[in-house]
Parts: sequence; C-alpha cells; structure tokens
Amino acid sequence: MASKTPFLCVSAVTALLLVGCGDDKQTASTPAAPEQKAAQPAPEPEAAKPMVEQVKEEVTNAVDAAADTAEQMTDKAEQMAEEIKEQAADTMEKAEQKATDMVASVSEQVTPTAASGESTYKSLCFSCHDTGLAGAPKLGDKAAWEPRLANGIEAIYNTAINGRGAMPAKGGNPGLSDADVKATVDYMISTVN
Repeated sequence: MASKTPFLCVSAVTALLLVGCGDDKQTASTPAAPEQKAAQPAPEPEAAKPMVEQVKEEVTNAVDAAADTAEQMTDKAEQMAEEIKEQAADTMEKAEQKATDMVASVSEQVTPTAASGESTYKSLCFSCHDTGLAGAPKLGDKAAWEPRLANGIEAIYNTAINGRGAMPAKGGNPGLSDADVKATVDYMISTVN
C-alpha cells in the first residue's frame, strides 16, 4: 500500500491546488460590478435662482422684442393702407374726369349743334335750298319760311326726316340721324331771323 499513498497525496494536493486555482480563476475572470456613477446632487434652490432669473429675463426680452416688431409691422401696414387709399382715390378721380371728358366728347358728337347743322347743310342741302329748286325754301328767305314755321317746328322736322313732295327723306342721305336732320333744320331757321 505504501506505493499508493504518495500518489493519493500528490493527487490530493494537486486537486486542492486546482480547486484553489479554479477559485482564483473564477474570481479573477468574474467581471467586477460596474462602478456606479455618483449622482449629481440637485442644485440648491438658492443656487438655481440666478439661473431662473436669467431665463425669465431672456424670455421677457424676447416677448418685448416680438411686441415691438409686431407694433412696427402694424404701423407699416397702416401706412401702406393709407397710401393705397390715397392712390385709389387719385385713380378714381382721374377715371371720373376721363369718363366725364369722354361723355362730353360723345355728347358733342351726338348732340346736334348749329355748327353740325351748318356742315350738313353745306355738304348736302345747299343744292336745293340755295337756289330754291323744286320750291325748296331758300336759306335766309323769311317769306318762304313763314308758312312752314306757322305749322310748328315739329312739322318741319317731320318733313325733313320723312320727306314730302320733291323733298327726299333726310335730304336724300339715309345715313343721317334724325338728330343730324333736326340740327340742319335748326341751322336753316336760324338764318331767317
């Protein structure tokens, strides 16, 4: 048996060493628990006051700046609106004047006048009324016009517009308006007085 004892002893020592080493290896290979970071202590209320005051001041300044900008924009918008109103009023005034001028111009062209009656007479009616052709009353001949005037101006207008006897309707020019014919009659009668 003596031969087996040293082997057991060596084996036991080896086993203890291995177990001991194993414990050391296990301990050495096991990761250590992570170190916990130290939590930042909350700032003391008194220490936070300057920071809070600074933020309040910055917010107040931003609100004031926004209010100033809004006021400036409102003023600018009101100024622009006033300028637009003035320009619109000026434009309307010019448009009204132009419309008035156009109406006056058209009225002058449409409204019979002695001048337009005279020009129609000189371009068309003179051929009969200057000479008295076919019994036409001569221009400025009071005796020839008196019997016609006795029937009234509307009767003379009617004859000149619609024609009668040798007198053709509208002096032979159907393109004349009734107003043109009446203006011509008015011109002819004005020479009688």
